[in-house]
Amino acid sequence: MKLKLEIKMDNAAFADGDPAHEAARILKEAAFKINNEPIGNFDGDGFPLRDYNGNTVGFVAINEEAGS
Repeated sequence: MKLKLEIKMDNAAFADGDPAHEAARILKEAAFKINNEPIGNFDGDGFPLRDYNGNTVGFVAINEEAGS
């Protein structure tokens, strides 16, 4: 099984202040969702990650990986 997480940090939400703070906020939301929903909900494309402006900046997916 593999967790894939990607965040693109090239938009205004990361330029308007502390980019590490915005990344941490997004990661906290992702962790909360992973902790509180059945693991099967994240198969395939997973779920989107959104910045404080509501823009999609990444995705989280948990997938079975053959040979991993």
